[in-house]
Order: sequence, then structure tokens, then C-alpha cells
Amino acid sequence: LLFSMVNGAFYQVVNTPLSEDTVERLYGKTIKGSISRLQVFASCPYQYYLKYGLKLKEEPSAEVTPRSGGLMLHEILQLFGQKLKEQGKNWYEITHEEKEAILDEIIKEISVSPDYEAYTISGKNRYLGSYVSRTARKSVDILSNQLEAGGFKPAEFEKKFMSVESLDNGFKMELHEVIDRIDVYENDKGEKYIKIIDYKTGNEDFSPVNTAIGTKLQLPVYMKRALGDLGNTIPGAMFYYHAADPMVETDSDGDDEDTIKKMLQKELAPRGLVNGSDEVLRVLDKDLENDLPPNAK
Repeated sequence: LLFSMVNGAFYQVVNTPLSEDTVERLYGKTIKGSISRLQVFASCPYQYYLKYGLKLKEEPSAEVTPRSGGLMLHEILQLFGQKLKEQGKNWYEITHEEKEAILDEIIKEISVSPDYEAYTISGKNRYLGSYVSRTARKSVDILSNQLEAGGFKPAEFEKKFMSVESLDNGFKMELHEVIDRIDVYENDKGEKYIKIIDYKTGNEDFSPVNTAIGTKLQLPVYMKRALGDLGNTIPGAMFYYHAADPMVETDSDGDDEDTIKKMLQKELAPRGLVNGSDEVLRVLDKDLENDLPPNAK
């Protein structure tokens, strides 16, 4: 018994890498994936092995999931941006009624899609579907306000890209990704700055530490790819936008509508990294113009 206790106390797990033959049988000579998959591997290699090597899946369920809600929200925001671009309209120059009409049309279109059929089968699921729709409407308002406050203009929606990298052991890594939104600002000198927006339904925040260990790679990889695809451009900013319909705490007497609006904008402010130049800061938020030092104006 004592011998077993001592062995248990000092037991160490020794990681044994898969052989190249096993890796090839599981994933092929060209390993196809995405940044999200790489983040899973960096966070938990065993989870990656079960999910993408053995291809284990949860049993199908009629219940809606946070993932399906996130996909629906992404699609609504993508279609809204695309429709505005097709009509030659700006996010913040159209009226509230016009926004609502476009959103009504989009939500009606996707509500009959087989991908979101689960949202129609029960009262609970229909309520969750209405929450996603409400969140989309709130997100459009907030995103419109953010664009109006700055000088960047949406240029690309759901920008797809694919890259192939050769690995040292003869394998290849093929990555497929989609950038939710790319905004561009061009100054009088002809210099173009890029802003990356990645929509998230979870409360994501940018962390250099998480980027360094490989668990949060999307924003820097998206920026690098966008810079390569769009030519002679300069990094301006890269943000996670938390798409949500939050509740804010107000005074007992009740705050006015403008105050509540500002509280919501603060709660849903994008998070990420910004080029620290005075020009980019002013273009991101025109309200900063009066807060910058005199020599920056």
C-alpha cells in the first residue's frame, strides 16, 4: 500500500507524440483547418485529437445552442452590411425605419432556412430566436454609431481567404478563414489604413499573452492576411465586437434616453489593439479631436 501511495504521489504523465504515420492516417498529408482549430490545439491537444482526428460529435439535438445563435447573428450582420453596400448606402446615413425594414427582410429570409429550423419547434426556442434578432438590431445600432463617430468605412464583409504552409516534416497546413468585416480609411496623402472587426457573441478581450501561447490568434492573423490582400496598406486597428443585448444599471429616478444610450455604447465598446498614431486615434473617434495635445491637431 505504501509503495502504491508513493508511486501515486510522484507519478508523472509523459506525453507521447503521435507517429507521422498515425498523423497522416488521421488528418492526411495536408492538414486542413482554421485559426479556431489551431486555438483548440493550443488550448487542449487532446480535445483537438478527439474532435478533428477521431471526428467525435455530440448527438444531434432539437435544442438550439450558443453556436447556432452565434452563426445566426453573424449571418444577419453580414447580410445587413452586404445589402447596404449593394444599395450604395451608409450604415449611419439611413434612417432607423430603413434599418428596421432591411433587418425585417433579412430575419424573415433566414427564419425559413433549414439551418435554423430548430428555432421554430418550441416556445423556448422561438424566444431564443427573438433574443438573437433583438441582439442583431441592437448591434446594428451600436455599430452604426461607432462608424459615425469615426472616419473608417466598411469595405469588405465575410472576406474569405485560404493559405497553405509547408511544415518541416513534409506535411502541409491548409487554413481556411473568414474575416467578418474590414474597414478602410484613406487620408489626403493616399495612405490607406485597415481596421479589422471580428464579431463575437462571447465576451472576448484581446490578450497579448493568449496570442503568444496560441489560444487567441484570430485578430493578428486576420490583420496580416488583410494587409497582404489589400496591397499598400497600414494597420489601423483590430477589434473584437461583443454582439449582445446587455442590461445597464440606471439611477433610481431613471436616466434619460441619451444617458442610457451612452452607457450601452460603453458596455459594447470594441476591444483590441489600436495603432497609436494621432491620425488613427482621431479617425477612430472624432470626439478625441479636442482631447489630443495641441501639436497633434
